Amino acid sequence: MNVQLEKYKEQYPSVFATEPIERATNRYTFVSTEKLVSNFLDLGMTIHSIKTPKVRKASALYSKHLIRLNIEDKSLNVGDEIPQLLIVNSHNLLAGLTMQLGVFRLVCSNGLIVADTDFANFYQKHMNLDIDGAYHIMQSAVSELKNIYSRMNDYKNTMLTERQQKEFVNQALTMIYNENAGRYEVNDFIKVRREEDTLPSLWNTMNVLQETYTKGGAIYTTKKGHKMSKAIKSIDREVKSNIILWGLMVEYYNTIKR
Repeated sequence: MNVQLEKYKEQYPSVFATEPIERATNRYTFVSTEKLVSNFLDLGMTIHSIKTPKVRKASALYSKHLIRLNIEDKSLNVGDEIPQLLIVNSHNLLAGLTMQLGVFRLVCSNGLIVADTDFANFYQKHMNLDIDGAYHIMQSAVSELKNIYSRMNDYKNTMLTERQQKEFVNQALTMIYNENAGRYEVNDFIKVRREEDTLPSLWNTMNVLQETYTKGGAIYTTKKGHKMSKAIKSIDREVKSNIILWGLMVEYYNTIKR
């Protein structure tokens, strides 16, 4: 077992499962998360974090898990934004294997997911799964990191007016909260938490919004009065919202640059 992985074995059993849940048929292709992660660790990546939902002990061995790996690439001038590879897998028949590129901001501990159609991500059900294909797809995607960081600089250099910031946030809240978007105050998702995010760039606007959504702290109205949003603990909600926000940032950038 890889030395980096070994210390996580007791706390995250589903990462180390050796078979799927009992009701899986012979059509199901079991993908060992441990072996997959070990392959990337052998390439020089390091484990940033592992996340699993709270489930009953009997289900813990097969439950969904999210692993963030830091990509070590000395050719990149990454600053405070660390490139990552995200792996989501499960062994309970409820979800397929997903691998995507991400960015982790040290300044605010924000974990972002790249959702630009220019770059590769991989999803496949556990049916006739070509694990070698997944591995090569993500190797190819990692090679695109320079392009990703170039695009990130474009977003950082794109300044928004207050009206544009509110427009961006309104669109994002509608996509994330759907019919409940109107219960939230837009200004709560524009409010800057730290000096580094003061500049009203498209990049900062998206990150401030993402941090407020994932970490909580936004006020919303209910029939019983005002409440404060809580931190997001669900893997599905974390991944989905990140993809929505990055995709909206790309779309908004392309719109205002036409």
